[in-house]
Amino acid sequence: MRLYIRKRTNGPRCPEYEFAKSIEAALYWDTGQREWVDRVFDLISHEGITVNQPFGRGMMPCSDFRIEPRPQGGLVISCEVPA
Repeated sequence: MRLYIRKRTNGPRCPEYEFAKSIEAALYWDTGQREWVDRVFDLISHEGITVNQPFGRGMMPCSDFRIEPRPQGGLVISCEVPA
């Protein structure tokens, strides 16, 4: 399932993320900030994101990170989250 990063905060041991299902609700940067978006993207891609799976299946990694343009303008970062 493709989701968009909505928020990134510093957790007690590692970064924590919130996701949005719609591109309109995602955290975004102005198109002119492409260099900054590339840096954030590289950091997130390198760190990786893992999510808790229901029913005791443990942690699963997200994959296929992408920088995408928003229809309203700006850029967002999305990834495939295990269902």
